[in-house]
Amino acid sequence: MRARQDHHASAGQRSRTSARWRGGAVVVIAAAALSLTAGTLPASAAGGYPVTATIKVGTEPAGVAVDTAAGTVYVANAAAGTVSVIDEATNTVTATIKVGTEPAGVAVDPAAGTVYVANESGGTVSVIDAATSIVTATTTVGTEPAGVAVDPSIHTAYVTNFGAGTVSVIGAPQPVPVPTALTARIHVSQHRIFTLIARLAASGQPISGQPVSFSTGHTDLCTLDTNTRGMAICVLTVPEALLVEHDHYTVYARYLGNTSYLPSATLAAPPWR
Repeated sequence: MRARQDHHASAGQRSRTSARWRGGAVVVIAAAALSLTAGTLPASAAGGYPVTATIKVGTEPAGVAVDTAAGTVYVANAAAGTVSVIDEATNTVTATIKVGTEPAGVAVDPAAGTVYVANESGGTVSVIDAATSIVTATTTVGTEPAGVAVDPSIHTAYVTNFGAGTVSVIGAPQPVPVPTALTARIHVSQHRIFTLIARLAASGQPISGQPVSFSTGHTDLCTLDTNTRGMAICVLTVPEALLVEHDHYTVYARYLGNTSYLPSATLAAPPWR
């Protein structure tokens, strides 16, 4: 924690102090109290804003964020390197998640079910899956990331890098491409008409509307999109059929993949193999 002590020692450079992290507890109060001081309370609030609960969390809690849809509170415990997950209904800690070094800021994207934690000494942001309370990716950002905010409409996080004087923008998470399986064969009719047939699937289910190309390895023969059964069917011309015969019936089927599906390839086999 030397880096934090150093820049806390420079008066005027940063308003916050390490004193705010002492105690290791979160005090739950009415939200309006955050913007009012004791001297400016209206007469109607003569009773004040009462503390309704005190919840024990990790050492030096620094940042807090609420997922109102899920009724969950996330607290970044700077000295412990953890995030405490609190159930609003019971005011109890339901999970403690290990993150990076000196977590300071935390923000939630409720629609995506994602929690972003800025690890100040680590120079990273930990991304937590809210459904499982598991860290799914650790993203490197600028020096001393301190604060983080989320725009849930575009699933984008903004991280302030105190030491670098920059803001890092973390885009929406990309889907993980699904593995595919490609099978192919060569059908030869009685009239020596060559038909190339390939089937593209993922987890045993056909994938439609995806381009599958056929080639001899030296010459491209055709490229067709798969139909609703995941089939790409290409009837060769006479010159193309002769070329396949000349290459000992060697025909490759390839699918290049995209952001949703991983690529796959196979060797098409004639019926006698």
